[in-house]
Amino acid sequence: MNEESGITKVEPSVRDQLTLAQALSKSNIVPEAYVNKPANILVAIGLGQSMGLSPAESLYRINVIRGKPTASAELIASQVRKAGHKLRIKKDVEHTSVTCTIIRKDDPDYPFSVTRDMKWAHSLGLDKPDHKGNPSNYSKQPMTMLTWRAITAAAREACPESLYGVAYSPDEMHDFDVTESSTVTVPEEQEEEAIEPDQVAHESNSAKPEKPKEVKQEKSSKLPDGMLKDMLRAAAQEIMHTEKVSGAKAAQMIIDAVGSPQDVAKEDIGSYMGKINDFLIHYRKSSEKKEDK
Repeated sequence: MNEESGITKVEPSVRDQLTLAQALSKSNIVPEAYVNKPANILVAIGLGQSMGLSPAESLYRINVIRGKPTASAELIASQVRKAGHKLRIKKDVEHTSVTCTIIRKDDPDYPFSVTRDMKWAHSLGLDKPDHKGNPSNYSKQPMTMLTWRAITAAAREACPESLYGVAYSPDEMHDFDVTESSTVTVPEEQEEEAIEPDQVAHESNSAKPEKPKEVKQEKSSKLPDGMLKDMLRAAAQEIMHTEKVSGAKAAQMIIDAVGSPQDVAKEDIGSYMGKINDFLIHYRKSSEKKEDK
């Protein structure tokens, strides 16, 4: 209830939200990704609301790609700063390299830094021309592309709770559309304690072998293993930071909630990532209630 006016704020029912989403999906001025897709509109508006965006802003600043909500690097950066964390960018034009550093407001003595350069882009095949021979954006505007990638990677590692599950940008999702049957090396991320994503699987079955460093990318709508690793790493780090527990304990909490990643088929990776996202949302709400008490 609003104490000044005495008016109780009533949240719209699911039926009302669905009616709005259905009406918007038939509009000819909404982004193409939402045309005739009211369910996607509901997801985008819900996520946007948690970020402080209006329904209209949500549709234009949050895109649903391959069933996953994405946001621009600019929006991700604004969410980091809105949460009170410091975000700094250092560009090295001579070496075509960009470093993003995030300093959490609750842990200023431990900065998170991620560097993206053309060596990284080349290792993923992102600097190659497309199938029509057109040069990639990494060749045309390398510093811009590397800046956005450094920001989103640093945000996922430093403060995933500020992103509300929207951790990737649309361009970043398309980065994984590598040439058919090309093999790319997944670059190592700078991490805290031992919380390599493979550890999450290891906690549930220590007898299973380590996953290889190389991932076979196929031209399909399946989500790449690299994105799942990033999400598992970010989830484990968030739990470690909040609960003050070890990487092994954080990994076990994830397994108990959503199951082991080793048991997930490639075609189910998207669904599994959705479960991780739902778990994190529920976990954050529970943590907030504990803090209020």
